[in-house]
Amino acid sequence: MLERDAAGALTGAVDPVTGLPVRADVGCAAGRNGFGPAMALAADSGEWEPIDSNKGVNRYALSAGFNYLINPSTTWKMELRYDGANGAVFRDARDGSYKKNNVLLGSSVVVSF
Repeated sequence: MLERDAAGALTGAVDPVTGLPVRADVGCAAGRNGFGPAMALAADSGEWEPIDSNKGVNRYALSAGFNYLINPSTTWKMELRYDGANGAVFRDARDGSYKKNNVLLGSSVVVSF
């Protein structure tokens, strides 16, 4: 588990992308893809911490998509994906909290020549 200094702050480096505390020897949830231990909001500090850094969560995904041929060399692709887990591992970019599910909408245009 993460350790606290005398002031109660989590020790270790901070991830420049997520702003979350990181230590090489402690696992934390990967907020982008949902791998790693479940996170919980600590009542004493108000910070997100791994529940058990030695155990990951069960994760699943459901996706649906389509391809549309615009012309013989151009394809438009669209995908909707729902990700879920039995623990809070997906980071919400709006408020920094963790949740048990995530929805992704993706689109691309592929030009072949």
